[in-house]
Amino acid sequence: ASVSLKRLRIFLSHEELEPDSIERRPVKDGGGANSITVKNATFTWARGDPPTLSGITFSIPEGSLVAVVGQVGCGKSSLLSALLAEMDKVEGHVAIKGSVAYVPQQAWIQNDSLRENILFGHQLQERYYKTVIEACALLPDLEILPSGDRTEIGEKAPVESSRAPTCRLPEVPCSSRLSRAPPRGRSSMGGTVPTPPSHLFPQRFYVASSRQLKRLESVSRSPVYSHFSETLLGVSVIRAFEEQERFIRQSDLKVDENQKAYYPSIVANRWLAVRLECVGNCIVLFAALFAVISRHSLSAGLVGLSVSYSLQVTTYLNWLVRMSSEMETNIVAVERLKEYSETEKEAPWQVQEMTPPSTWPQVGRVEFRDYGLRYRENLDLVLKHINVTIDGGEKVGIVGRTGAGKSSLTLGLFRINESAEGEIVIDDINIAKIGLHDLRFKITIIPQDPVLFSGSLRMNLDPFSQYSDEEVWTSLELAHLKDFVSALPDKLNHECAEGGENLSVGQRQLVCLARALLRKTKILVLDEATAAVDLETDDLIQSTIRTQFEDCTVLTIAHRLNTIMDYTRVIVLDKGEIRECGRPSDLLQQRGLFYSMAKDAGLV
Repeated sequence: ASVSLKRLRIFLSHEELEPDSIERRPVKDGGGANSITVKNATFTWARGDPPTLSGITFSIPEGSLVAVVGQVGCGKSSLLSALLAEMDKVEGHVAIKGSVAYVPQQAWIQNDSLRENILFGHQLQERYYKTVIEACALLPDLEILPSGDRTEIGEKAPVESSRAPTCRLPEVPCSSRLSRAPPRGRSSMGGTVPTPPSHLFPQRFYVASSRQLKRLESVSRSPVYSHFSETLLGVSVIRAFEEQERFIRQSDLKVDENQKAYYPSIVANRWLAVRLECVGNCIVLFAALFAVISRHSLSAGLVGLSVSYSLQVTTYLNWLVRMSSEMETNIVAVERLKEYSETEKEAPWQVQEMTPPSTWPQVGRVEFRDYGLRYRENLDLVLKHINVTIDGGEKVGIVGRTGAGKSSLTLGLFRINESAEGEIVIDDINIAKIGLHDLRFKITIIPQDPVLFSGSLRMNLDPFSQYSDEEVWTSLELAHLKDFVSALPDKLNHECAEGGENLSVGQRQLVCLARALLRKTKILVLDEATAAVDLETDDLIQSTIRTQFEDCTVLTIAHRLNTIMDYTRVIVLDKGEIRECGRPSDLLQQRGLFYSMAKDAGLV
């Protein structure tokens, strides 16, 4: 309780955002022809911190298409957050006319149907909805999804089991002290012997109801937690669309559903307490009654003993019934733990008899042999009949539209998902046969969503303290982060917030690049790793990869085709299959899928 109160105090003492710091005007309001007006505005992420944006002045006319550009970490995303009143305005004036729609850098998706995610609380207007779907190039994805736009997407809440355990009523042992009482004493306390059945009678009714109520309460509690965490992740989007009331209402409904099971369980508990006390009082009454009836044959000492024992036995039996009932009710938690323990585990961390040599992989050749992958047993294959050999030192680009299976290839390479068919062979070793640690330690990935942990910047770059400070600084210089880190007060000891929230997404991706440069394994996987950096920084990163990983095998999943035009080969994926494979120049001449993608990107 003390810890909970402390956390509540910290939360409630946080500074409140001031939505009124941004003036919101209706569309019909004349007020000039500008949609956005900012005059000498200064913004900070936390009061007391130095300003992130200083003296900003600009105006945007209605109907304008405006691009905000700049280097990594210069404040582009912060400017949008400031306009959405997500930052503290220190001074100046900001006015926005009309409603706001916001697409964040890192996509936020609710655990709901695709349709509900798109409508986001608005009424369905069929024709307009179809136009939007088409404009966002979602039609091919809807064809793949099993239930079209009604398919549930996002973070799935755990599905609770409805199996009811077969529970036996526990046997209630009698106090052994009774066997030591003299015969007359035992007869005077005859009322205590039928007490277990009398206690078990209300218990039978209570446990049957309480166990089910506990299960219902447990099942209805999960949506409350998942909705709360989901709302926290998307709070800036919710506020931008002014949907706070709807989410508060949804939360209240989920809490009400939970209380429908929680409140009756408390009432059932009271019901049991009243009946156990009544039974206990009856036992004391009978003990006293027998004592009065046998007053001529019993001594005062035995009468006192019988009454005091009956009081004690009542307390013990009440406690016993309550604890056994609690145990049966809380067995639901054991049921859930058992289900969790039976979840399929990852393969062994190490397989002693199949440990590859310490120098493996020396060449870096990767072979996909009739490889297939599915996310779960009952789902369709997301990768089918992948047959390709990537020679050591090759630079291979992997392209394809969203959902083509590009990232699924990396999941297979790291064995995040095991193969459904076929195999992946690296330098003549089938990766399915070796331990996960031996495999993953020898491949480096710069992921699509950069991952940083709470702790120092140095710990994030070198978690096992394997490298010197000089080597760390070299990797930062090659990742074009040296100037930024040098300017930090604590340099390498700069504290990263959870998930690296105090760095921009572009800076996080550069930290991941520095980490990869420090490790420098024979195989490097880039999963759209430069999606959040400007073109100039992207070019610098690509030149760094070309020079520093010259003798390494590089697999790059690319959205920006210009980054892979000088690669040795390009693999074009579509619907989980390889449609085209060859040198970029050859594929352009074929005028197939790659050509059309390059044409869309303005490269031909």
